[in-house]
Amino acid sequence: MNVVFDLGGVVVAWKPDDIVARAFADPDDRVLAKREIIGHPDWLALDRGTMSYDEAIARGAKRTRLPEGAVRSLVESVAQSLVADPQTVDLLQRVKAGGNLLRASDTVFVDDTAANLEAAARFGIRTIHFQNAVLCESELRRTGGAAMRIV
Repeated sequence: MNVVFDLGGVVVAWKPDDIVARAFADPDDRVLAKREIIGHPDWLALDRGTMSYDEAIARGAKRTRLPEGAVRSLVESVAQSLVADPQTVDLLQRVKAGGNLLRASDTVFVDDTAANLEAAARFGIRTIHFQNAVLCESELRRTGGAAMRIV
């Protein structure tokens, strides 16, 4: 079985409220920044690499009228906040060591976001809603049956 792990919220921490709170003290600015910067389609373009940091920052500052320096601080602080979850990394390594590479149709996608799971399911990919590494391992064992080896 192939296992695909999402990164943000599964392998690494993704806590946008905390990230925004570190950049903006004012509660109204926090709501605005979360909605119009992190929640905006520009964020996905930045994440995909189809928009530069400078362009995303300039567009976010213009769209929100927040100071460009504060928007830059927000955007640039994200990388430091993406800390790997040791239990999930351990699970990943054990799944890999188990040699779980069969046909592409035998794929399980692990994510913490329902919309991503629904999209994968539309392509016939089995999915697991990630809550924590312990539950994920249990579900992988149940879903994968005899084909799933975790060492």
